[in-house]
Amino acid sequence: MTAAPSRGTGVAVRAVAAHLALAHLALAHLALLHLGCATTVTRLEGEIPTPAGAAQGPCEEERWLSLSPTRYEAMSDSGTSSEYREDGLGLYREGDRHPRSITALEEDLGPSPLLPPHRDATRAYDRDRVIAGSLGLLGIAAMGLGAGLFATSFETETTGVPPAVEEEQVVDTGRAVTGAVLMAAGFGVAIGGIALNPTHAERARAQTARYVFLPGQEDREAVVRLVADHNDELRTTCAREDGAGSAKKGDDGEANDTDAGPEPGDDAAPPAGATDGP
Repeated sequence: MTAAPSRGTGVAVRAVAAHLALAHLALAHLALLHLGCATTVTRLEGEIPTPAGAAQGPCEEERWLSLSPTRYEAMSDSGTSSEYREDGLGLYREGDRHPRSITALEEDLGPSPLLPPHRDATRAYDRDRVIAGSLGLLGIAAMGLGAGLFATSFETETTGVPPAVEEEQVVDTGRAVTGAVLMAAGFGVAIGGIALNPTHAERARAQTARYVFLPGQEDREAVVRLVADHNDELRTTCAREDGAGSAKKGDDGEANDTDAGPEPGDDAAPPAGATDGP
């Protein structure tokens, strides 16, 4: 009766090993998704001047936008080849090397016909990435649960009394089948996530649309005006806030300098004609 436990234990070990292999595949899938977040857009030296000039003071520097030449990856129509171009324009915070998302700044920049095409061009890519990532996590969870059920479906029962003790391997068939089904389903879900993961060409196009104003597709002067209007409005807001703060500080200073005179019992000057002593 010693062979049965060995066979059962071996099956359980192999099942766990298979689960680990599948989990590694799903984790590799998630790693690919993470790598897909790396931007293909970089800032170049220099800055495009705007009528608003440079930021002045901490208030403006916090939300000021600079317009700078930007390098991006341009994909061919077929998506099989690409080239890096340096004729794009990107938005950056003061002193920052990382581009700001045009779609994320849409509310700050205000209504403009330049912005909706960027949002529309990234919508499908963002949706597919969320779905692919969700399927990857779901696949890992299903495989983990299935492996746990499968491995614990093997139990050892002891019969007899010493010295005639025998061990027998008992398999919970329902638990084993459920675990195997979950592992297979998790594997299928993870493969589905990999299939839905955007390609490199889709990622490059989405990153360009998210971060870059392209020549030939958008008027350069309109982009400059868009940034200048944002900075002008920010400067007005900061001046208003600074003015309110200065006025409040002045009011507080005047209140603090007011001399209310001596309180009763203070050593004030005696009235005219008064003499000390009886």
